[in-house]
Amino acid sequence: MEKNNITFKSYSEPFKTSTPAGKMQFQMMALIGEFERGTIAQNVKMGMNAKAKAGEWCGGIVLGYDLIPIPEEGTKKKRTELIINEKEAQIIRRIFKSFIQGNGYKSITNQLNKEGLKTKKGNSFSVSSVRDILLNPLYVGKIRYNIRQNWAEKRRKNINANPILVDGIHKPIIDETTWSQVQALFESSQGKPARIYDGQYPLTGILKCPECGSGMVIARTVNTLKDGTKRRLVYYACGNWKNKGTSVCHSNTIRVDKANEYVFSRITELISSEKMVKSIVTKLNTDRNDKINPAKKILEQISKYLQQLERRKTKLFDATKMTSSAKRISENEMMSSMRE
Repeated sequence: MEKNNITFKSYSEPFKTSTPAGKMQFQMMALIGEFERGTIAQNVKMGMNAKAKAGEWCGGIVLGYDLIPIPEEGTKKKRTELIINEKEAQIIRRIFKSFIQGNGYKSITNQLNKEGLKTKKGNSFSVSSVRDILLNPLYVGKIRYNIRQNWAEKRRKNINANPILVDGIHKPIIDETTWSQVQALFESSQGKPARIYDGQYPLTGILKCPECGSGMVIARTVNTLKDGTKRRLVYYACGNWKNKGTSVCHSNTIRVDKANEYVFSRITELISSEKMVKSIVTKLNTDRNDKINPAKKILEQISKYLQQLERRKTKLFDATKMTSSAKRISENEMMSSMRE
């Protein structure tokens, strides 16, 4: 606002930033508000840490448990407790058991979705949700908290190497032996390089699945030729199929090289078409006029209003001059009469 020469005047507070005193008052109020916000955030964080260290759950709803309020007399604080939801707990046990038997995330996800099982929020299972369940110590009776710090600033990148991890007051769904087996399988599969999708696949997310409408993602296969050599093929595939399995959608794959060639050839044709170029230019000019014309009308109204103000100001100045002249004349006449 200051960069545009605009001052702020509060309707409910007795200050405005057009004066030095008002600006100082505004800055003082903002400073106090920021201090109060920081203090509240710090107290909340301390309270949550203390709650986690006491073995209490600090999150929201979670598959396998129901969050039940605990009535307490003489206090306004609302406490909650995790109680096992046996129907959902069966899904959790099944995921762990299936993973130990050698099934991967995709296989487990596909089977769950085929049977119509849902997450706590009623959505289909995805590869990431299955993985999160397998890595969540909550199911073995632990409370993990503060795994990510400063979420508002660094979000997922700022992972805390030493989060709070204590025994919870809730009952576990998975026994220690099953949990240890799953974590051992995770450790043995670590070290594989992450897949990097660069400019080779520019249509990732732009292409849409013709069946469900989700974005197409990269899928790879390796074919063995007659001479024994292997050839890696890269496809655009349905994101829902890759993440949630065949019960949600089908692969609907298309070779990357063929899709890129077709799309870019069509773009080249459109760009080289004189009719299309004229159509695009016309559309841009129309959109530009649609945006500019209303602004021009408003500017004309403002100009007329300014001219009116200028005329009023001139009249006031002229009236003031006439009044001053008349006053001087009357004063001169009065002095002359007094001398006489």
